[in-house]
Amino acid sequence: MASLIKIYVWPLDPTTPAPAAELATLSEKETARMARFVFDKDRFRFGQSHARMRALLGAHLGVGPSDLSFGENAHGKPLLAGGPFFNLSHSHNLAALAISDDLDLGLDVEHVRAIEGPQIARRFFSPQECAALNAYAGPEYENAFYRCWTRKEAYVKAQGEGLGIPLDSFDVTIDADTPPRLLRIDGDDAAAWQMCAFDPAPNYQGAVALRTAEAISFEVITSA
Repeated sequence: MASLIKIYVWPLDPTTPAPAAELATLSEKETARMARFVFDKDRFRFGQSHARMRALLGAHLGVGPSDLSFGENAHGKPLLAGGPFFNLSHSHNLAALAISDDLDLGLDVEHVRAIEGPQIARRFFSPQECAALNAYAGPEYENAFYRCWTRKEAYVKAQGEGLGIPLDSFDVTIDADTPPRLLRIDGDDAAAWQMCAFDPAPNYQGAVALRTAEAISFEVITSA
């Protein structure tokens, strides 16, 4: 039986804080981190995304959102003792949470927006990926760029090593008609990894990465 990865997607409102009852479920650490944001829009998005994350993980485990106690790995990646594995990502006005009972993973979502062209790709991507991006122009280039970016970020987050992995040390597919996958990893077997790419909302790209040879399936659940 295939392992199921659930991906929850929901909008964020930069003009309104989360309800007080939801914010009350956050830990002291989360509340302090939220308070450090200078702009209301960033504070509101943080509160909404973390409160919903707690609600979803609590429902998955059958416990209250405020009963969850998060830890971190050596590089700061959040975790729950005893599982499940999870990863939260948010960009602009959208958040997403991936949950797996038995497989560690990385998730990234990005708002597709105008970029400064090839110089940004050359700064972060491998030569092979930059060459592949040269086949695109205009809006198609931006979509291809963010397909590449989300897949690379998902892999880095799955590794759980923070900024310690150079983004040009591995290659991913970027074509919309090619299955998402890792093509090359320095010092590792790219075939040992699996990926899922999804469109969480108009003008957004998303990807999940995980190291496994097992059969897996993905379910994307969008809510208001």
